[in-house]
Amino acid sequence: MTLKTLDNALELLEYFKRESSWGVRELAKELSLSPTVTHRLLSTLQNHGYIIQNPTTKKYELGLKFLEFSVLVQNKLKIKDHVFPSMELLAKETGETIFLTMLDGLKGLSVAIAESPQSIKFQVTVGTQKSLHAAASNLIILAFLPEDKQTQILSGHLEKVTENTITDPEELKAVLKRLKQQGWCFTNGETTPDAFGIGVPLFDCNNAIIGSLNVAGPTYRINEEKVKRILELTLEKRDYIQQMINSLGLTYSHIKNSI
Repeated sequence: MTLKTLDNALELLEYFKRESSWGVRELAKELSLSPTVTHRLLSTLQNHGYIIQNPTTKKYELGLKFLEFSVLVQNKLKIKDHVFPSMELLAKETGETIFLTMLDGLKGLSVAIAESPQSIKFQVTVGTQKSLHAAASNLIILAFLPEDKQTQILSGHLEKVTENTITDPEELKAVLKRLKQQGWCFTNGETTPDAFGIGVPLFDCNNAIIGSLNVAGPTYRINEEKVKRILELTLEKRDYIQQMINSLGLTYSHIKNSI
């Protein structure tokens, strides 16, 4: 197939976005091609399953091959399709901002956000990348990283973002040990003054840490009772997401590429 023929074939397929079925002559007219050339293109696509001919109308329609590609695309989108509705529900239930952080190299990357319904809220931007040594969303990821990666991070520069940011490596090691045991993290003003964060870990099907599900909001709206309630709701949504990841057998690579 020449590049010109391929170009014609791709242009032909574009017309099936406008109409679900086409006759040879009407499609040839649209393409400014002869009926013979158009029929040849349709026949080639039909041989490969991209086009079928309706036995009743004799017109051509998209074939099942496109359904196979559709399934592949849906599989890639399945993570976000499942995660985001849970995040939106959690935002309504807690009244706070919910965001998803993914492990990106040795940093945490914000990849999805469900904003708080309240006028005063914690602001997060998709695409923000931060060090793992500060904030609940990042610390809970760091707590479950292999020891060699923890050492690599703790031996590097640990920026003191606010007066509450822990930058002493030994102190951080003790904190990470505790976080791993309890399975969640609460911070107050570690990266943003007067803002709290609650983070719970997410793992792939091989039980490797991949990211965290997080809640954040202004400190004046939080108290011990609300921390417990938010944590309960967050763990509930996390368990649902985790079950989906495990049932689909999704690895870190698959998940990262499907967000």
